[in-house]
Amino acid sequence: MAVIEHSSRPRLHQEPAGLPLPVGEGHPVSHVQGHQLRVGRVRALGLDRQSTGTHARTALHSSLLDHRTKLAKLTHVSGKKTPRASRTCFVQFGEVIPMSVQLEHFSGVVDRMVKLSGQRKTAALLRKSIFFISTGSNDMFEYSASSRADDDDDEAFLGALVDAYKHYIMSLYEMGARKFSVISIPPLGCIPSQRLRRLKQLGTQGCFDPLNDLSLSSYPMLAGMLQQLSDQLPGMAYSLADAYAMVSFVFQNPRTEAWNFTDLEAACCGGGPFGAALACNETAPVCADRDEYLFWDANHPSQAVSAIAAQTIFAGNQTFVNPVNVRELAML
Repeated sequence: MAVIEHSSRPRLHQEPAGLPLPVGEGHPVSHVQGHQLRVGRVRALGLDRQSTGTHARTALHSSLLDHRTKLAKLTHVSGKKTPRASRTCFVQFGEVIPMSVQLEHFSGVVDRMVKLSGQRKTAALLRKSIFFISTGSNDMFEYSASSRADDDDDEAFLGALVDAYKHYIMSLYEMGARKFSVISIPPLGCIPSQRLRRLKQLGTQGCFDPLNDLSLSSYPMLAGMLQQLSDQLPGMAYSLADAYAMVSFVFQNPRTEAWNFTDLEAACCGGGPFGAALACNETAPVCADRDEYLFWDANHPSQAVSAIAAQTIFAGNQTFVNPVNVRELAML
Protein backbone atom coordinates (compact mmCIF):
# COMPACT_ATOMS: atom_id res chain seq x y z
CA MET A 1 0.00 0.00 0.00
CA ALA A 2 1.35 3.43 -0.91
CA VAL A 3 1.48 5.68 2.12
CA ILE A 4 1.04 8.79 0.01
CA GLU A 5 -0.84 8.53 -3.26
CA HIS A 6 1.11 9.35 -6.42
CA SER A 7 -0.85 12.56 -6.92
CA SER A 8 0.25 13.76 -3.49
CA ARG A 9 3.96 13.17 -3.88
CA PRO A 10 6.14 16.26 -3.38
CA ARG A 11 7.10 17.89 -6.65
CA LEU A 12 7.73 21.34 -8.03
CA HIS A 13 5.78 21.14 -11.28
CA GLN A 14 2.33 20.52 -9.74
CA GLU A 15 -0.30 22.75 -11.32
CA PRO A 16 -2.45 25.03 -9.12
CA ALA A 17 -5.00 22.90 -7.29
CA GLY A 18 -8.61 23.76 -6.53
CA LEU A 19 -8.40 27.55 -6.59
CA PRO A 20 -6.82 30.00 -9.05
CA LEU A 21 -3.73 31.92 -8.06
CA PRO A 22 -3.86 35.71 -7.68
CA VAL A 23 -3.27 37.69 -10.86
CA GLY A 24 0.42 37.97 -11.61
CA GLU A 25 1.45 34.66 -10.09
CA GLY A 26 2.99 32.59 -12.84
CA HIS A 27 4.30 29.60 -10.97
CA PRO A 28 2.56 26.65 -9.31
CA VAL A 29 2.63 27.29 -5.57
CA SER A 30 -1.00 26.79 -4.61
CA HIS A 31 -0.27 24.13 -2.05
CA VAL A 32 3.32 24.70 -1.05
CA GLN A 33 3.49 26.08 2.45
CA GLY A 34 7.00 27.47 2.01
CA HIS A 35 5.70 30.09 -0.42
CA GLN A 36 3.24 31.52 2.09
CA LEU A 37 5.79 31.49 4.90
CA ARG A 38 8.36 33.25 2.75
CA VAL A 39 5.94 35.88 1.46
CA GLY A 40 4.67 36.52 4.99
CA ARG A 41 8.13 37.17 6.33
CA VAL A 42 9.18 39.25 3.33
CA ARG A 43 6.17 41.49 3.90
CA ALA A 44 6.85 41.67 7.64
CA LEU A 45 10.39 42.86 6.91
CA GLY A 46 9.03 45.55 4.59
CA LEU A 47 10.59 44.06 1.47
CA ASP A 48 9.14 43.63 -2.00
CA ARG A 49 7.95 40.11 -2.82
CA GLN A 50 10.04 40.06 -5.97
CA SER A 51 13.19 40.27 -3.86
CA THR A 52 12.76 36.60 -3.00
CA GLY A 53 13.97 35.72 -6.48
CA THR A 54 13.70 32.75 -8.78
CA HIS A 55 16.16 30.59 -6.91
CA ALA A 56 14.26 31.07 -3.67
CA ARG A 57 11.09 29.90 -5.40
CA THR A 58 12.74 26.75 -6.69
CA ALA A 59 13.65 25.82 -3.12
CA LEU A 60 10.06 25.32 -2.00
CA HIS A 61 10.18 21.53 -2.08
CA SER A 62 13.49 20.17 -0.88
CA SER A 63 15.11 17.10 0.54
CA LEU A 64 18.12 17.09 2.84
CA LEU A 65 19.17 13.60 1.84
CA ASP A 66 19.92 13.15 -1.85
CA HIS A 67 17.51 10.48 -3.14
CA ARG A 68 20.43 8.75 -4.87
CA THR A 69 22.33 8.29 -1.61
CA LYS A 70 21.81 5.27 0.60
CA LEU A 71 21.06 5.88 4.24
CA ALA A 72 23.98 3.62 5.13
CA LYS A 73 26.45 6.10 3.66
CA LEU A 74 24.86 8.94 5.59
CA THR A 75 24.51 7.19 8.91
CA HIS A 76 28.17 6.26 8.75
CA VAL A 77 28.89 9.94 9.47
CA SER A 78 26.92 9.77 12.70
CA GLY A 79 28.88 6.74 13.84
CA LYS A 80 26.05 4.25 13.58
CA LYS A 81 25.34 1.78 10.83
CA THR A 82 22.84 -1.04 10.93
CA PRO A 83 22.26 -3.91 8.49
CA ARG A 84 18.70 -2.72 7.95
CA ALA A 85 19.78 0.84 7.28
CA SER A 86 22.42 -0.29 4.83
CA ARG A 87 19.70 -1.50 2.47
CA THR A 88 17.59 1.64 2.69
CA CYS A 89 17.62 3.98 -0.27
CA PHE A 90 15.31 6.98 -0.54
CA VAL A 91 14.02 6.73 -4.09
CA GLN A 92 10.26 6.69 -3.62
CA PHE A 93 9.59 10.40 -4.04
CA GLY A 94 12.36 11.61 -6.31
CA GLU A 95 10.60 14.68 -7.66
CA VAL A 96 12.17 17.16 -5.27
CA ILE A 97 15.33 19.23 -5.45
CA PRO A 98 17.91 17.94 -2.95
CA MET A 99 19.68 20.58 -0.88
CA SER A 100 22.96 19.54 -2.47
CA VAL A 101 21.65 20.60 -5.89
CA GLN A 102 20.19 23.81 -4.48
CA LEU A 103 23.62 24.66 -3.07
CA GLU A 104 25.15 24.14 -6.50
CA HIS A 105 22.57 26.51 -7.97
CA PHE A 106 23.20 29.11 -5.27
CA SER A 107 26.95 28.86 -5.72
CA GLY A 108 26.42 29.75 -9.37
CA VAL A 109 24.30 32.73 -8.34
CA VAL A 110 27.04 33.95 -6.00
CA ASP A 111 29.63 33.65 -8.78
CA ARG A 112 27.47 35.77 -11.08
CA MET A 113 26.90 38.33 -8.33
CA VAL A 114 30.65 38.66 -7.85
CA LYS A 115 31.16 39.20 -11.57
CA LEU A 116 28.43 41.86 -11.68
CA SER A 117 29.01 43.69 -8.40
CA GLY A 118 32.43 42.66 -7.16
CA GLN A 119 33.55 40.59 -4.20
CA ARG A 120 33.12 43.30 -1.57
CA LYS A 121 29.53 44.26 -2.43
CA THR A 122 28.50 40.63 -2.81
CA ALA A 123 29.99 39.71 0.57
CA ALA A 124 28.21 42.65 2.22
CA LEU A 125 24.87 41.66 0.70
CA LEU A 126 25.20 38.03 1.73
CA ARG A 127 26.25 39.05 5.23
CA LYS A 128 23.07 41.13 5.67
CA SER A 129 20.75 38.60 4.02
CA ILE A 130 18.58 36.16 5.97
CA PHE A 131 18.63 32.60 4.65
CA PHE A 132 15.30 30.86 5.17
CA ILE A 133 15.62 27.09 5.55
CA SER A 134 12.64 24.78 5.98
CA THR A 135 13.45 21.22 5.00
CA GLY A 136 13.55 17.65 6.26
CA SER A 137 9.84 16.79 6.07
CA ASN A 138 10.20 15.01 2.74
CA ASP A 139 13.05 12.94 4.16
CA MET A 140 10.89 11.91 7.10
CA PHE A 141 8.01 10.96 4.81
CA GLU A 142 10.27 8.75 2.75
CA TYR A 143 11.97 7.16 5.74
CA SER A 144 8.64 6.51 7.45
CA ALA A 145 7.19 5.05 4.26
CA SER A 146 10.07 2.62 3.82
CA SER A 147 9.46 -0.93 4.96
CA ARG A 148 12.67 -0.85 6.98
CA ALA A 149 11.77 2.09 9.22
CA ASP A 150 11.73 1.02 12.84
CA ASP A 151 12.84 2.21 16.27
CA ASP A 152 16.31 0.69 15.82
CA ASP A 153 16.96 2.84 12.78
CA ASP A 154 15.32 6.07 13.98
CA GLU A 155 18.40 7.34 15.83
CA ALA A 156 20.63 6.68 12.84
CA PHE A 157 18.20 8.36 10.46
CA LEU A 158 17.82 11.48 12.63
CA GLY A 159 21.57 11.68 13.13
CA ALA A 160 22.11 11.54 9.38
CA LEU A 161 19.44 14.17 8.82
CA VAL A 162 20.95 16.63 11.30
CA ASP A 163 24.47 15.96 9.98
CA ALA A 164 23.25 16.78 6.47
CA TYR A 165 21.61 19.96 7.79
CA LYS A 166 24.89 20.94 9.45
CA HIS A 167 26.85 20.34 6.27
CA TYR A 168 24.57 22.53 4.18
CA ILE A 169 24.53 25.39 6.68
CA MET A 170 28.33 25.30 6.83
CA SER A 171 28.44 25.33 3.02
CA LEU A 172 26.22 28.42 2.93
CA TYR A 173 28.40 30.03 5.60
CA GLU A 174 31.49 29.41 3.48
CA MET A 175 29.74 31.17 0.58
CA GLY A 176 29.14 34.21 2.80
CA ALA A 177 25.84 33.57 4.59
CA ARG A 178 25.73 34.65 8.22
CA LYS A 179 22.05 34.88 9.24
CA PHE A 180 19.80 31.82 9.16
CA SER A 181 16.09 31.48 9.84
CA VAL A 182 15.40 27.79 10.37
CA ILE A 183 12.02 26.13 10.79
CA SER A 184 11.93 22.76 12.52
CA ILE A 185 9.70 19.89 11.44
CA PRO A 186 6.02 20.07 12.48
CA PRO A 187 3.93 17.12 13.77
CA LEU A 188 3.80 15.36 10.41
CA GLY A 189 1.77 12.49 11.81
CA CYS A 190 -1.24 14.78 12.16
CA ILE A 191 -1.55 15.85 8.53
CA PRO A 192 -4.53 14.39 6.63
CA SER A 193 -2.52 11.85 4.62
CA GLN A 194 -1.03 10.40 7.79
CA ARG A 195 -4.38 10.32 9.58
CA LEU A 196 -5.61 8.29 6.62
CA ARG A 197 -2.54 6.08 6.93
CA ARG A 198 -3.40 5.32 10.56
CA LEU A 199 -7.01 4.63 9.65
CA LYS A 200 -5.94 2.13 6.98
CA GLN A 201 -3.29 0.43 9.08
CA LEU A 202 -4.88 0.44 12.54
CA GLY A 203 -8.56 1.03 11.85
CA THR A 204 -8.60 3.94 14.33
CA GLN A 205 -8.65 7.70 13.95
CA GLY A 206 -5.97 10.04 15.18
CA CYS A 207 -2.44 11.10 14.36
CA PHE A 208 0.15 8.63 13.10
CA ASP A 209 2.33 8.50 16.21
CA PRO A 210 5.59 7.04 14.80
CA LEU A 211 5.96 9.99 12.44
CA ASN A 212 5.13 12.47 15.20
CA ASP A 213 7.76 10.84 17.40
CA LEU A 214 10.34 11.39 14.68
CA SER A 215 9.29 15.02 14.24
CA LEU A 216 9.44 15.71 17.97
CA SER A 217 12.80 14.00 18.43
CA SER A 218 14.41 16.01 15.65
CA TYR A 219 13.96 19.41 17.34
CA PRO A 220 16.45 19.13 20.23
CA MET A 221 19.01 17.60 17.88
CA LEU A 222 18.56 20.48 15.41
CA ALA A 223 18.69 23.07 18.20
CA GLY A 224 21.88 21.58 19.61
CA MET A 225 23.54 21.52 16.21
CA LEU A 226 22.69 25.18 15.52
CA GLN A 227 23.96 26.26 18.93
CA GLN A 228 27.19 24.37 18.35
CA LEU A 229 27.69 25.95 14.93
CA SER A 230 27.00 29.47 16.22
CA ASP A 231 29.67 28.93 18.88
CA GLN A 232 32.18 27.75 16.28
CA LEU A 233 31.51 30.05 13.32
CA PRO A 234 32.34 33.75 13.83
CA GLY A 235 29.45 36.05 12.98
CA MET A 236 26.85 33.33 12.55
CA ALA A 237 23.40 34.13 13.95
CA TYR A 238 20.20 32.15 13.72
CA SER A 239 16.53 32.00 14.59
CA LEU A 240 15.03 28.55 15.14
CA ALA A 241 11.25 28.23 14.99
CA ASP A 242 9.70 25.29 16.83
CA ALA A 243 7.08 24.25 14.28
CA TYR A 244 5.99 21.30 16.41
CA ALA A 245 5.15 23.60 19.33
CA MET A 246 3.45 26.13 17.06
CA VAL A 247 1.13 23.59 15.45
CA SER A 248 0.44 21.92 18.79
CA PHE A 249 -0.64 25.29 20.19
CA VAL A 250 -3.16 25.69 17.38
CA PHE A 251 -4.45 22.18 18.01
CA GLN A 252 -4.98 23.09 21.66
CA ASN A 253 -6.43 26.52 20.85
CA PRO A 254 -8.37 26.24 17.58
CA ARG A 255 -10.43 29.37 18.27
CA THR A 256 -8.91 32.64 19.43
CA GLU A 257 -9.37 36.33 18.66
CA ALA A 258 -6.84 35.93 15.85
CA TRP A 259 -8.14 32.76 14.16
CA ASN A 260 -11.08 30.39 14.02
CA PHE A 261 -10.34 26.87 12.83
CA THR A 262 -13.35 24.60 12.74
CA ASP A 263 -11.59 21.61 11.16
CA LEU A 264 -8.17 20.49 12.38
CA GLU A 265 -8.08 17.09 10.68
CA ALA A 266 -9.42 17.16 7.13
CA ALA A 267 -8.05 18.85 4.03
CA CYS A 268 -9.96 21.75 2.49
CA CYS A 269 -9.20 20.44 -1.00
CA GLY A 270 -9.51 16.71 -1.72
CA GLY A 271 -11.90 13.82 -1.23
CA GLY A 272 -12.54 10.72 0.83
CA PRO A 273 -11.60 10.27 4.51
CA PHE A 274 -9.86 13.39 5.83
CA GLY A 275 -9.94 14.78 2.28
CA ALA A 276 -6.78 12.73 1.72
CA ALA A 277 -7.92 9.73 -0.33
CA LEU A 278 -8.46 11.71 -3.55
CA ALA A 279 -6.01 14.22 -4.96
CA CYS A 280 -6.49 17.97 -4.73
CA ASN A 281 -6.84 19.07 -8.35
CA GLU A 282 -9.13 21.13 -10.56
CA THR A 283 -11.98 18.62 -10.15
CA ALA A 284 -11.61 18.02 -6.40
CA PRO A 285 -14.17 19.24 -3.86
CA VAL A 286 -13.09 22.42 -2.08
CA CYS A 287 -14.36 23.58 1.32
CA ALA A 288 -16.57 26.64 1.58
CA ASP A 289 -14.16 28.63 3.80
CA ARG A 290 -10.52 27.61 3.59
CA ASP A 291 -9.63 30.00 6.44
CA GLU A 292 -11.42 27.62 8.81
CA TYR A 293 -9.25 24.65 7.84
CA LEU A 294 -5.83 23.90 9.25
CA PHE A 295 -4.87 21.96 6.12
CA TRP A 296 -5.21 22.92 2.48
CA ASP A 297 -4.62 19.47 0.99
CA ALA A 298 -3.51 16.04 2.18
CA ASN A 299 0.02 17.19 2.99
CA HIS A 300 0.14 20.97 3.34
CA PRO A 301 -1.21 23.62 5.73
CA SER A 302 -3.71 26.22 4.64
CA GLN A 303 -2.85 29.80 3.81
CA ALA A 304 -4.49 30.87 7.08
CA VAL A 305 -2.21 28.81 9.30
CA SER A 306 0.82 29.68 7.17
CA ALA A 307 0.12 33.36 7.81
CA ILE A 308 -0.03 32.68 11.56
CA ALA A 309 3.26 30.80 11.36
CA ALA A 310 4.94 33.59 9.39
CA GLN A 311 3.92 36.21 11.95
CA THR A 312 5.06 34.01 14.85
CA ILE A 313 8.41 33.32 13.21
CA PHE A 314 8.87 37.05 12.60
CA ALA A 315 7.80 38.45 15.97
CA GLY A 316 7.06 35.52 18.31
CA ASN A 317 8.48 35.01 21.79
CA GLN A 318 10.84 32.29 22.99
CA THR A 319 7.98 29.87 23.51
CA PHE A 320 8.16 29.28 19.77
CA VAL A 321 11.30 30.99 18.40
CA ASN A 322 14.84 30.85 19.80
CA PRO A 323 17.26 32.43 20.57
CA VAL A 324 15.78 35.39 18.68
CA ASN A 325 12.90 35.91 16.27
CA VAL A 326 13.41 37.00 12.67
CA ARG A 327 12.73 40.66 13.42
CA GLU A 328 15.53 40.60 16.00
CA LEU A 329 17.74 38.58 13.66
CA ALA A 330 17.36 41.24 10.98
CA MET A 331 18.63 43.91 13.37
CA LEU A 332 21.80 42.02 14.33
